[in-house]
Amino acid sequence: MLINKSVQAGIDVKTIIGDAAYSEKSNISYTQANEMELVSKLNPMVTQGNRKKEDEFQFNKDAGMYVCKAGYMAIRKARQGKKVWEIIK
Repeated sequence: MLINKSVQAGIDVKTIIGDAAYSEKSNISYTQANEMELVSKLNPMVTQGNRKKEDEFQFNKDAGMYVCKAGYMAIRKARQGKKVWEIIK
């Protein structure tokens, strides 16, 4: 690892900053064992898991809502993005 080379060169490493690739389990364990702080986004595989195609939600076109694998339908629709305001004359 590059951190080991830096430590061997005499650099005192306290914080490691990286992208989502640095948030794998071995790097998290290494920084905890060596009392370092790791600053990086969590990899989507860590936060969402390895989701298979059959485990995904299904879209019910008639209701216009998503249904989970157990058969439960979403309870509400949420709109995201900019709101369009109409001008009242």
